[in-house]
Amino acid sequence: MAHTAIWVLVLALGFAAPVHAASPWTVFKHDGRRTGQTNTLGPQTSAVKWVTLLENFGIQAQLAVAADGTIYSGSVHGDFYAFTPDGSIKWRHRLAKRQITAGAALATDGTIYVASEDGILHALTPRGREEWSFDLGGYAGPPASPAIRNGILYIGATKFYAISQGGSLQWSYDTGGPIAGPPAIGGDGTIYFPSLGSLFALSPDGSLKWRADGHGVYPLGGAPAIGKGGTVYINTNDGTLHAYARDGTFLWKYATPGFVVDVPSSPAIAKDGTIYFGGRAEYQGQGGYFYALTPQGTLKWQYFAGCAQTAPTIGDDGTIYFGSDWCGAIHALNPDGTEKWTFNNIYDYARTSPVIAANKVLYAGLLAGQETPNLGGLIAIGP
Repeated sequence: MAHTAIWVLVLALGFAAPVHAASPWTVFKHDGRRTGQTNTLGPQTSAVKWVTLLENFGIQAQLAVAADGTIYSGSVHGDFYAFTPDGSIKWRHRLAKRQITAGAALATDGTIYVASEDGILHALTPRGREEWSFDLGGYAGPPASPAIRNGILYIGATKFYAISQGGSLQWSYDTGGPIAGPPAIGGDGTIYFPSLGSLFALSPDGSLKWRADGHGVYPLGGAPAIGKGGTVYINTNDGTLHAYARDGTFLWKYATPGFVVDVPSSPAIAKDGTIYFGGRAEYQGQGGYFYALTPQGTLKWQYFAGCAQTAPTIGDDGTIYFGSDWCGAIHALNPDGTEKWTFNNIYDYARTSPVIAANKVLYAGLLAGQETPNLGGLIAIGP
């Protein structure tokens, strides 16, 4: 394990400026509605602040950032990490023999909730001590990124669960198949998540409000995002964005061309209602684009990114940030779709959705390839 920088660009930066308290990023895609939108400015250039390398392939789980600036993420080798804002490892806790690919959720008291792929939900203190664990009864991968509302954790694995912050089961809901994406929670407490190719809407007490079928060749997946008026947007494994009214009425879909990937790009929603998402990857001259749509499903613009894209993040000035998977790139686009900057790294995959902290700093996980297993870890881009 090493805290170092391997690129010439990093070496040229010298000592980092003092870091002030970060704005919290407590769940995957920033908030319970999973908008991916923050009121914090992100980096305006691709200057690398630091890179922390980890042994055994690094990170592909989604990141969370606490109010004190601590960055949390699980690793491919089953350890859960807490990093300081300067990239030092604050602590690590061995959670599982299998990898951690789900994002963590942070409670207001600082407790960290994270699931490992062996199907266990863990509650950790800010110092890394495990308080309790809960058996989710099966595989808990990226869809098992929890949401928190009114002291209740909502998380999906083989079933969908509501669990108290003390670790007690409140209720569970069995769709008959695995949960295919993290939940989003509306202003009225309605819980939305995909399973069996459908979008489910549950009341806060766990009863079914409605189930709406998908309208694509491949099933709905990834985290839904809730827009103005309660419209729910959700992607599919073949890059077809769907829109549903808050009562489950199907509104429209937007299909993208190209190569099918296994992890949908969960959409993000800008202040003006624009929906951003990644489509299919490039294949034989088709696809590979990142998209901006109006709330009515009309194309505003598209940007060629090549590889499959992560869920996007939106800074306070409207800049859109996203990773480009096996291309190893992190992109920053202006709201009109023009490129602000792109960071390229030939060694790693960029599979985590970027998060924005204070001081215009962006964090993203790096997943190493088979030929360079010790070049993955965590990167900070910013001044």
